[in-house]
Amino acid sequence: MLADPEKDLKQGLKVNCNAIMWAHHSKRMALDILGPFPVTTKGNQHVLVLMDYFTKWPEAIPIPDQEASTVAEELVHYNIAKNAADNGDRETAIKGYKEAIRLNPLYDQAMNNLANILKDQGKLEEAEELLHSAIKIRSDFAAAWMNLGIVQSSLKKMDGAERSYLMAIHYRKRYPDCYYNLGNLYLEQKQYDDAYRAWRNATTLQPTHLVAWNNMIIMLDSIGDLDKAESVAREALQYLPSEASLHFNLANTLGKAGKYKESEKHFLRAIQLNGRNPTYHTNLGVLYHRWKKYHLAEDSYKRALELKPDMKSASDNLRLLHKTLGRV
Repeated sequence: MLADPEKDLKQGLKVNCNAIMWAHHSKRMALDILGPFPVTTKGNQHVLVLMDYFTKWPEAIPIPDQEASTVAEELVHYNIAKNAADNGDRETAIKGYKEAIRLNPLYDQAMNNLANILKDQGKLEEAEELLHSAIKIRSDFAAAWMNLGIVQSSLKKMDGAERSYLMAIHYRKRYPDCYYNLGNLYLEQKQYDDAYRAWRNATTLQPTHLVAWNNMIIMLDSIGDLDKAESVAREALQYLPSEASLHFNLANTLGKAGKYKESEKHFLRAIQLNGRNPTYHTNLGVLYHRWKKYHLAEDSYKRALELKPDMKSASDNLRLLHKTLGRV
């Protein structure tokens, strides 16, 4: 077989796009303080408004007064945390976000960012609690709703995850990453039509959403809808003609359909774009093996093993090939 559908589903469809709320370090920001407003139950009567000049991302933070110490302290801890997270220092980031939240218990963006780190560390219940707090503070916080859906999906709270994703989409209509994650949720429940529609929405909103395209192709291939998988792959390549993974997945589908010549063309294109992926060489070897081009199959398996000596599928296939050729 050119590909193991169950293996493809496990390896190819489990990637989440976590929300990235800031594209770069906050090098230059605009700042203003609004108010006073009526005092809230938390004792806040001003709003600190920030705008990143590069990303144009706004933040509104409730604060009790206009004192420089109030404004500066929580911002210092937030930015220390954010810069630490950007540089991979998670422990410093966690400490910074927690201190920012202690200083301002309504700091929903800090809660969202901290929850993302905790999620990646497997602390799902703590992340879920923080995200619930963030959306309680700001009910239209679309990114927090999506991240809550990701956490709930990991906790196997499927109904809650679906609701959270739909709430995120309600508050942010054009949200391709959320449609992508919603599709993954439906896939896990074997709701293939719903998964397809969600990923299709993601690629309609963002035609370069590579993982959504690949998920559609792999899923359609795995459930035996080869014609539709081929059609989707060719459509995706109109937007992303130089993406090796799209050529690879199309090649797998074409090979299963018996279109060996076209399959070979796309395997070779994938290898031209990313020649150091051993799976590409292995599956090209399988194509040649089926096609009875045994010497080309042998070369492909050996190349895969040069790149990854412990690759079991390549070594098993090579052993089978040698048996076929009478070398064993």
